[in-house]
Amino acid sequence: MSEKPKTESPDPFAPVIQISDLMMQSWADVLSQTVTSPAFAKSMGEQMQGFLEGTKLVRQQMQAAMEQSLQQLNVPSREQIVSLAERLTHVEMRVDDIDAKVDECLDLLQSIQETLTKGKSER
Repeated sequence: MSEKPKTESPDPFAPVIQISDLMMQSWADVLSQTVTSPAFAKSMGEQMQGFLEGTKLVRQQMQAAMEQSLQQLNVPSREQIVSLAERLTHVEMRVDDIDAKVDECLDLLQSIQETLTKGKSER
């Protein structure tokens, strides 16, 4: 009994896979050409511009609604908090300036006192 060499049965899905691969490649080529065309870029730019304009309008409406809600709740808005922070910064700078001037005055008074003390001790 001699053994017959085993012959592999043909894959029934091989033609389907081959057709699928060819279709995928052809679609990839077509889409690649479409996406790289100037007309597609222009179209996408116009669509994006329209989307951004719509988003801007929605954002403005939401901001107005939020400000109105915060105002009704007696909660300060972002602009009010920023304004207050700027004012506090200016006050802090002025306090620092006054502190520096007070230090200068104290140094001057101390030097005057030392001069007077030396003058009394020399007499």
